[in-house]
Amino acid sequence: MQIRTYHEVQEHESNLPDQMAEQQVRVDARLASVGNVIGVMSGKGGVGKSLVSALLAAGLSKHGLRVGVIDADLNGPSMPRFLGLESCPLEETDDGTLPAVTKGGLRVISMSLLIEEDKALTWREPIDAGFVWRGAQERRALREFISDVAWGELDVLFVDLPPGTGRLAELHGLVPGMLGTITVTIPSVASQDAVARSLHFSEQRGLHVLGLVENLSGLYEGQAGSELAREFSIPLLGQIPFSPELAVAADDGSVEDWLDTEESLQAEIHGLVGAVADICKKSATKLAMHEGTVGEQQVQATQGSRERAKRFYDRQMREDLSSVMVKLIAEQEMVFVATADADGNCDCSPRFGTPGFVITLDEKTLAYPEYRGNGVFASLGNIIENPHIGLVFVDFFRTTVGLHVNGTAVLHPTDKLPIALSTYIEEEGHKVDSKVEQWVVITVDEAYIHCAKHVPRMTKKDKRIKWGTDDLKAKEDNFFLERKGAHEIPVR
Repeated sequence: MQIRTYHEVQEHESNLPDQMAEQQVRVDARLASVGNVIGVMSGKGGVGKSLVSALLAAGLSKHGLRVGVIDADLNGPSMPRFLGLESCPLEETDDGTLPAVTKGGLRVISMSLLIEEDKALTWREPIDAGFVWRGAQERRALREFISDVAWGELDVLFVDLPPGTGRLAELHGLVPGMLGTITVTIPSVASQDAVARSLHFSEQRGLHVLGLVENLSGLYEGQAGSELAREFSIPLLGQIPFSPELAVAADDGSVEDWLDTEESLQAEIHGLVGAVADICKKSATKLAMHEGTVGEQQVQATQGSRERAKRFYDRQMREDLSSVMVKLIAEQEMVFVATADADGNCDCSPRFGTPGFVITLDEKTLAYPEYRGNGVFASLGNIIENPHIGLVFVDFFRTTVGLHVNGTAVLHPTDKLPIALSTYIEEEGHKVDSKVEQWVVITVDEAYIHCAKHVPRMTKKDKRIKWGTDDLKAKEDNFFLERKGAHEIPVR
């Protein structure tokens, strides 16, 4: 099927179920050569969502990724203008319609490339059921933008969605395996309220929200980006201040060129693009989870353990927590926490608490409290710079089995907890210590066993634990200092 200009669509008798099934087959076949599909959305119009989509697409292309963009805002398309494609004709081939291509190599399809310039999108429709007809045709347009365009090999396909949640639901129905969505807001309270509704909708559909982007930061009062990130426990990928130069570049169709300038906004944009590039790379790593990382493969080849490692990946690696893992976590009074700062400098330290102090909110989410301690907050500082985190639980007293959990972490003050955590605390009667400084909420990327064979079985001894004490004798914090008896290990 060739894409037609939709103002020419007429009503014909058809077998709609069979047509839709056939169309879905074509969607799946076309997406077989696409690595990731990411929807860019907002519950609010006028927040600069399409410009953010253009910046992300152009930025990832400059990172060496093969990128496509679907402008799914059929009635208000703007992607061709931002990317300098307004007068770009489309070419039909046996494989489908070729997308328009920017000078930077971005592949783009948009309704504005199919209708006459400055003309509104209109439909020939039944007089008494126009709204039904329009809805069906718009859904069909989105399907054909995916299935009937010869996208070729892509690392990521962005779908720039119109405001609201209707087109998002259609996209998720067509591409249930999409990587997730990036949500755009501005700092204002009105935007925060509208975007919160769209995030609730994403939660209800089980859609993964990859992160938030706050556009026009500082131009309006409010902190919608950080507030929504805390409320929904999702990363704030970036905050983009208002830039007159960027606005001019968008109007001139030179967004790709603007990314190569020395404008002061570059640090924020490149940080945002880098964060999304990391998400795409991590997704590719997940798809290749049963192959291992490049470094792992090199060592395995040297050591001749490739097949042995492959069996471990296949049998033991999970992307979420099983019920047995959840049970083990609930029984533990200790966990080892590993983090690193932006330069890769590492910190590994244990955390202690009563059994179940690390909370499992669902099979993909853990949370644990952080206290003042010695006031250094090394782990929390690292998480601010680099959200990657590794946890190791070891059942020293019963099974001697260990559990590795790797993921990404977000910090939450006690007065701004995500809904899922505050609900858990309330419903489970979980007592929150007043000395808790922050909660760390972790999205699980992978979980796997640490085998029991070399783990010693230990026996608990009576020891009175003084939680939160500053008593120097109880803390023994001068144990490694130069002092008399410093090397005499006390037995308790």
